[in-house]
Amino acid sequence: MLKQFLISIELIQLLYLRLLFH
Repeated sequence: MLKQFLISIELIQLLYLRLLFH
């Protein structure tokens, strides 16, 4: 359960960075 939560956070961070540097 915790693993999925951490993975989701990493995915959100990647999306956020892509939006910033788009």
